[in-house]
Amino acid sequence: MAYKFTFTKEGKSNFAKIAGRSDAPFLVGIDTVYQRTKHGLFNRPVAGEILYDPAAYAGEFGFWAFFIAPTAKAESKNSFACINTYDRAQFTFGFMQYAAHVPNGDFVRFFKELLKLPAAKDYFPKLSLIDGRIHFREDNGSQTQLESDESTQKLMDYLNPSLSEIDNQELVCAARMIHWSQNDPKHRELQVKTAVDHFRDNLKLYDKRYELDGMSADICFVICDVHHQGRAKIKDVKTALDTNGDRKAALKNLLKLGEADYKERVETISAELKRLSSSGFFEKVYRSALNDFTAPGDPAPEEVLPINIAGGKTTLQKIAANNIQFKLNDLALDRDLAGEIQNRLIALGCLDPPADGDFGTISRFVLTEYCKLSGIDFDTTITPQIAKALLNNSSDTFLPLKLSGDLASKIVRYMQFRNYWIAKLPGFLNIVYLEGADADGTPNADKFNEFNDRRIVFSIENGKPVILYNALGSTEPGRYYTERPLNSLGAARIAFGQYKAWRVGVHNAGKRTAHEALIQADKITVHRDLNKDGMRTGDRLDVGSGFFVNQHSGFDAPVNNIGRSSAGCLVSRSSADHKEFMKLVKTDPRFKKASNGYKFITTVIAGDDLKKQIG
Repeated sequence: MAYKFTFTKEGKSNFAKIAGRSDAPFLVGIDTVYQRTKHGLFNRPVAGEILYDPAAYAGEFGFWAFFIAPTAKAESKNSFACINTYDRAQFTFGFMQYAAHVPNGDFVRFFKELLKLPAAKDYFPKLSLIDGRIHFREDNGSQTQLESDESTQKLMDYLNPSLSEIDNQELVCAARMIHWSQNDPKHRELQVKTAVDHFRDNLKLYDKRYELDGMSADICFVICDVHHQGRAKIKDVKTALDTNGDRKAALKNLLKLGEADYKERVETISAELKRLSSSGFFEKVYRSALNDFTAPGDPAPEEVLPINIAGGKTTLQKIAANNIQFKLNDLALDRDLAGEIQNRLIALGCLDPPADGDFGTISRFVLTEYCKLSGIDFDTTITPQIAKALLNNSSDTFLPLKLSGDLASKIVRYMQFRNYWIAKLPGFLNIVYLEGADADGTPNADKFNEFNDRRIVFSIENGKPVILYNALGSTEPGRYYTERPLNSLGAARIAFGQYKAWRVGVHNAGKRTAHEALIQADKITVHRDLNKDGMRTGDRLDVGSGFFVNQHSGFDAPVNNIGRSSAGCLVSRSSADHKEFMKLVKTDPRFKKASNGYKFITTVIAGDDLKKQIG
């Protein structure tokens, strides 16, 4: 059913709510005048608004989620609901400020993808895609095309009919986009995907201009941001880079470009770049052959030529449209196609993120299972039938979830809300830690140095999330190691989020207390409790793979005294519970297929935030 909004006004602030609902009104925008004659709306982030958090999207987009983060902070203060309707674009929206005036530009591409979502009929019931173009359905049933390769003026006028006043249509379209962004994680995910795709495409161009292969990620980012805003010309960027290989000097030069006219912008991206760099996020280097970033010590990849089909690189769309058979072993020569297949399997809840273009044991196993469940024959060939199924299925149609009001469903809803990945294939397990909550999910006082968290494992059975394990545990260090940290920066307290970072191994190997556990094997983010206050607030973020933040037993320590049982690991209090946990996780088909080579995903959630966001 199409949503209808009602509006109220307090001073210059416009508020909206869906008619007939008891929800509190939300801010649409504040009246403003630009260049004396242009009237429109703008807004700011408000309390409770969902903002862009790169860690929430790293599972799907990897390092790129952090690469775009400083620009997002500068453009919108990370607001997915940021709007501007007062300048020549007439309608600019989102955390990257996609502007409607550019034909085939980022707003148009983003909006087209929005119209493919199930919720589009509720927010924009008269808009549709016909032959890849946005159309408006008139009252007589005829269709009017709103944008083309040459112009988006009709689309701009639909979203905001006039710059001489703020009218009802402008308020309605703004309210629709803001409400949609805050109530549908798929809307936010599309914003992020559009930004990542935009920056990746641009880097290909900038690589040709500036020869970026082997260049550090921070320099590549500033180049992207300079051109994204348009605060310097190509010749200025080339001059800034001309430092005889002095990376620090080049970065300093780039950050000075446009500083006089855009001081606040440059200060914002500089601060964000410094913050993220201090946590290790910008240590990578750019590789032209991959159009991606790798660790600085990794060898430069050889140029790999993709197999060409129908005049270009192979895609699922081309396989489906041209009735092509693509041998699975040939994916080793086409990382782009391998990554596309992996991304589709990730979106369907089948394959662990992120896509890496390496179609190995788990990817092959997951594709086989997907085909079985889809009723498609599969041996060693990507057929048009498989390609079509991967393209046409969505998370709503493939193994659709059936959620209720129980704790498992609340956890799933929260994971969807935060854009965390959920394993949906039969037997695939989801490991979740619920901090500061009782067994039924009710938030507790979360007292320091006590076992008051939950270690939970659930799977999806016939569309329903089912909790298979729910044990008392802790996600935080106890008093002993908080006051006597093993790291000079302070005890580690894991940051809320989702990480693919643990393998089956032995905790305390070689010691009397050695036992089987999930051992940290990849990067996670932790807060360093340097001031020893037992809280995350204000603590420095630290990223690394060698923190030894394992998932182990709490050695049956007293409930009210974690003691030495945790220095920041993810533990269950009871040794018996932990043994049950390890027995369970090793039943996961992915572990059985790859054994100790498989890395488990784990999600850490704040119990009070689960209650706040889901109820």
